Amino acid sequence: MRTTVNISGAAPARRFLTPTGATDDNGRAVLTLAGPGDIPVGTSGAPGLDDGDVTPFEVGGRPVWTVEAGGALDPGAFVGAGTDGRAVAVADGDPYAVAMCLDSGTGPDEDGTPGSLVRVALLRTVALTTGTGGGGSVSAEDITDSTEVGRNVLTAENGAAARSAIGAGTSSQNLTAMTAAEVETGTSTTARAINAEVLAAEIDRRIAEALAAGGS
Repeated sequence: MRTTVNISGAAPARRFLTPTGATDDNGRAVLTLAGPGDIPVGTSGAPGLDDGDVTPFEVGGRPVWTVEAGGALDPGAFVGAGTDGRAVAVADGDPYAVAMCLDSGTGPDEDGTPGSLVRVALLRTVALTTGTGGGGSVSAEDITDSTEVGRNVLTAENGAAARSAIGAGTSSQNLTAMTAAEVETGTSTTARAINAEVLAAEIDRRIAEALAAGGS
């Protein structure tokens, strides 16, 4: 499925892109160059993108991306995002390994020659999501279908504050146990607990009282 995204910062051709976790004024996800520790969701394509560009984007990406190498790459190498959105080799099992390189590649030269273009096949499904998410933090306000009560519960500092948010007052439901006298007379007018010993004693008392009243 295709969508439209906004680009933050210049993105040269064939570089990995990653979500910033923000959306623009029109609700479009904002993407930027991926770096070490980021999960790419696609590439900048060619001839590249400028800061503020609004561009169509394939949600979920393609099974094979073409990206500039950031260092020496061999076919079969596991790759992730390196500096400035280039593809670099990472260890098998690295949590940021998103693809396998299909070509040999070399990184950029000191004279400014860009790295070679390599094809990388995705190892797992990657998807574009709007709002904060992924490896970032999520605030209560970012949950689009949350209610004011729900947000107050999420941000409550302690149990008392959470109970207050849902109108439950300050009770922790650690109820005070009724005494034997209260059980017998039924005078308790608030929610109270009753322990097994008091309950058993009251049952025995009432059985005895009933037997006495029956004359046996």
